[in-house]
Parts: sequence; C-alpha cells; structure tokens
Amino acid sequence: MIVHLTVLAPEAGRGTFSLRLPFTAGRTAEAKLRIQHERVSRRHCEFFEQDGVVFLRDLGSTNGTLVEDVPVDAEVPLALAPGAVIRLGHVAVRIDYDPFAEAPTAALDSAKAARLGLSAGSRVAANRSGVGRCGDGSPGGTVPDRTDPHGGDPDPASVDGATTDVELERFLRRLAAP
Repeated sequence: MIVHLTVLAPEAGRGTFSLRLPFTAGRTAEAKLRIQHERVSRRHCEFFEQDGVVFLRDLGSTNGTLVEDVPVDAEVPLALAPGAVIRLGHVAVRIDYDPFAEAPTAALDSAKAARLGLSAGSRVAANRSGVGRCGDGSPGGTVPDRTDPHGGDPDPASVDGATTDVELERFLRRLAAP
C-alpha cells in the first residue's frame, strides 16, 4: 500500500510525497523517513498496513510520537484513519491513504471494522472533519503526487506511485532542524 504524507510543519518543509508501506521514521540512515532533529530518535516509529488500515507503532522513542496531539503508547500499534496528523519532533505530517485501494469491493463490514478497532469509540486517529484527504487536499481517492517537491517534472521511475529515493532524499533535507 502507498501512503501520501503531507508535511504541515515546519513551514520550510511543506510538500507532499508518497511512500510504500512498511517504513520506519527516525534519524538513522536505515529509516525511509529520515528526520534530522534532536527530538527525533534514531528509530522513532514505524508505519505498516494490515487489512487495508495503516498502523503506527512508536518504537520506544525518547520524546514520543503524537497523533492528533495525543501521545501514542510505546510499542502499541495505533490504527490511523486517512487524514490523521502525526508529530515527530518539530515535524507534523498528515497521512492520507485509500483503505480500499487494494480491495476494490470497498465494503468494510462491521465485523471487520470491529476486528480492526474501527468501531465507534475506538482509539482510531482521525482528522477533525472525519473525511479522508488525498495528498492534493481533495476528499478521498488515491491520486499520487509524484512531482519533485522542488518543482521539477514527475519522475518516470516512480511508476507505482511512490516517491523515488532521490526525490525523498532532496525533500527530507529540507526538514532538517533549522
């Protein structure tokens, strides 16, 4: 599954890129989402997919991970609704995805929803409107943004919709601590 991450803060890092799950966020070179900031741990958190839902697990980070401004329990996976805002150190990103992208029937029955923790009153992070948003800000859908965050043309190598490593590296350099 491909997710679209829109950087909301810091201002200088604003933009959207796409990554294929699973991936790790942190300061280490092995992290696909590298954020060089003193409040981000080497292996801060990981994102993965299960049954069409994206989950986040804090990997025991020193300063924690926030979802919708609420601290995430370390080592306990948290289901993320499309549009959830995640904060790692000084970086805030919105995660967008289509939970039905790989299941075209698009019917999430109540039994499956309950099993995934998506029923009313569950601990699922959602944006305030409750409406999923694409990386381009439009409601729902899976329109990947494969443009270079510096204004270049789309990279033809990113045929699956994920941002290439080169594009991502250029983008992540802008997120470094000021």
